[in-house]
Order: sequence, then C-alpha cells, then structure tokens
Amino acid sequence: MVKDKNVMAVFDEWIKDFISFVQSKGKVKPNKYRAFGYKPPLHFWANVKDGLRYFRMMIGKPPKHSSPYLQQKLKLVNDATWQTKKCEGEKLRSK
Repeated sequence: MVKDKNVMAVFDEWIKDFISFVQSKGKVKPNKYRAFGYKPPLHFWANVKDGLRYFRMMIGKPPKHSSPYLQQKLKLVNDATWQTKKCEGEKLRSK
C-alpha cells in the first residue's frame, strides 16, 4: 500500500481534511468535571445504606424479592454468617 501512489494521495488528502476539521473545532475548554484534580462528591448516605444492607445480608435478611431472598425462601442457600470473608468450604470444614 505504501508504494501505491494513488492510495497514498487519498490518505494524504484524508489527513489534511482531518487536521483542518480538528483545527476548526478549536481548543477544548476545561469543564466542571476535569480529570486532573477532580474530587468526586461524597456519597455518605449511600455508604450508610450500603453498610446497613450488608449487615442485613450477614444476619440472613436479604431485601424482599431479591435473588438472595428467593434462594433463601427456596432453601437453596444458607448464607447468613458473621464470617463474610471465609469461603463456603472453609465454613463447612470448621463446623
């Protein structure tokens, strides 16, 4: 392709069109949410609610109509545990 003059001429024309398009748009102005130095807002209440949900799941009270609730209702799983970091095999072997 590099040795084909017709292909290279079309490619050079495309490059020139691309450069003029980008230059016509101008410099991008900084926005409210810049990447450098951006500090996201705190989600304090969401974190509290998430912690409460985690605790309720630990003690065996999943949200109604959720997948864990339905599995528990059908007696497919018994995930209520204070040892959330242990895998199921470790819990079964320690009994």
